[in-house]
Amino acid sequence: MSPTPLFSNHSFMFPFRWDYVSSKADKEIFAFSSRTNLADFDRVFTSCNTLKRTPFHIGKNNSKYNEYTYFHDFARKAIYFTGRENEDMSDHDMIYYELDGGKDDYFEIITLVDGNFKLKIENVCIHAYSTGVGVLTYNLSNYEYQNPSEILKINEFGRRIYPQFITDNSLEKVKKSMLAQNIQGQLGKIKFNENFEQYLSNIDTGSSFLPPDHIKKIFGYLGQEHESSERSFVFRREHERKGNIRISKITDDRMFFVCWYGNDTQSRILAKNYEKSDWWYAYIFGDKAWKNIANTKMQNKSIEASTYQRWSNYGTLFGMTRDSFVAVTSSRENLIKNNVPDISIHMQTMYYQMAVISLAQRASVLRFSYEVNLITNALEKGENPSKKIQDLYKNYIQFINKLNFREITSQLQGIEMYEQFHKVMNLDAEIKALDEEISELHSYVSMVESSSLSKIALWFLPLGAIAGLLGTNLLDTENFDFPKMNEINIKGLSWLFGIIIFSFGTSWFLSKRLNKKIK
Repeated sequence: MSPTPLFSNHSFMFPFRWDYVSSKADKEIFAFSSRTNLADFDRVFTSCNTLKRTPFHIGKNNSKYNEYTYFHDFARKAIYFTGRENEDMSDHDMIYYELDGGKDDYFEIITLVDGNFKLKIENVCIHAYSTGVGVLTYNLSNYEYQNPSEILKINEFGRRIYPQFITDNSLEKVKKSMLAQNIQGQLGKIKFNENFEQYLSNIDTGSSFLPPDHIKKIFGYLGQEHESSERSFVFRREHERKGNIRISKITDDRMFFVCWYGNDTQSRILAKNYEKSDWWYAYIFGDKAWKNIANTKMQNKSIEASTYQRWSNYGTLFGMTRDSFVAVTSSRENLIKNNVPDISIHMQTMYYQMAVISLAQRASVLRFSYEVNLITNALEKGENPSKKIQDLYKNYIQFINKLNFREITSQLQGIEMYEQFHKVMNLDAEIKALDEEISELHSYVSMVESSSLSKIALWFLPLGAIAGLLGTNLLDTENFDFPKMNEINIKGLSWLFGIIIFSFGTSWFLSKRLNKKIK
């Protein structure tokens, strides 16, 4: 009996910001380092008993060997977690958690008018980073749906985590166009079922994002209960308490998605003219039944910018945007038959890791931008967050050196794809702008500290100048008369004390005047 053919792989990635609450007070008054210690995240998440901390081991696994050696040595620490059980987790740049799916585990997308799609869960994992961000991923396999339009629908509905709009206090219109009726499934003991009806209750600004059930369950929620301060992870500020972690979304209503699709017919069609293919555009940008664009010139330009074309004549294409990473090839059977590298494996290993690290870099940039905003608000309130700025600057430098790599592999194709990731995500420009913002804050700290030192110097500069003019012989024996051992020349001492009082008075006056000029 031949194995069931694999038609596509789908990875739905939820990037998030996390903050450890070390006190009942507002967590944002504390320095960046105190809110983003990986040891705190590890301790709290491990207590949820959902995913398990999973070090990367090669052993006799050829696929893992090929994946690991694909990357530069200096990049591996941010891509792979290789820590030991009793090691201090704060020494790592990233911690990886995973739970493999069993044969009965599934992720099912039920739509109102577009059909149902039941996919196998291969695993669910979390990459948690020392920059205070993380990426939660559902890795799924499709053995049932082969039609190109079905692949678009899986990506469209599977990655939505909340309604994009609500009309007439009803979800019917949004569910007919882009939101699933239900997302349900199970992963071991974890069972989830989300119908998004919670958005029909009263919504305030603090609850505009209500996490779907399949995300809450990974963070330790047991039933269909709402978010609560009694849980280790919370999603709203009002639920925060000492010792828990707040999870905040970074992107919009869509998760980032990675998808490989093997279809001989579609591959041949795209090899001839992918530049004008409506389906290819919809696939790259995560649209469903129609392309979300109505300008041919703009469509062609977008396809050109988002397509990695090296193997396009063979019908193998890759597409990248800030929200997606997709590939189309021949079927796996044809790839194996023609002795062509199995791109489906690459999309689950090397290229998958490339997508995760790029997404983590973008999430980290957004995280640091958020921190700059917090400090700017503090400055507007008249506060002096100098220590926070210094701490943020230190962590930003660590991010630049440990996570933001200009190159992660020596393989030519990998270099080109990684560069294209940075281009479509606008990472280089965003990092440059962020660098300027943080440098300005750091310059502000330096200016404040220099001003403090100037105040001290201004007190002693006039005194030093007067002392220099008068010479160092303030106790010249000509002004004293010692006819006897215990006799004191009162006139000489009066002269000395007069000089001291005059010098300090002059210093005080000049320091006030000069300090006013400096300000």
